[in-house]
Amino acid sequence: MAQFVRDPVCGRTINAERSQVYTEYQGKTYHFCCKQYRESFLKEPERYAKEERREPPER
Repeated sequence: MAQFVRDPVCGRTINAERSQVYTEYQGKTYHFCCKQYRESFLKEPERYAKEERREPPER
């Protein structure tokens, strides 16, 4: 079963198992829908890591 997470920059739902754009910050892995959002996250990681993003509902 796929694990879905939210891109912390844009809020899109990402399949973590297929994600090719990700980074680790303070021991947690963050997945992104594109390299541009990963770069935005790396410039201001505390801004995006602090925002609460809820997991999408189970399907």
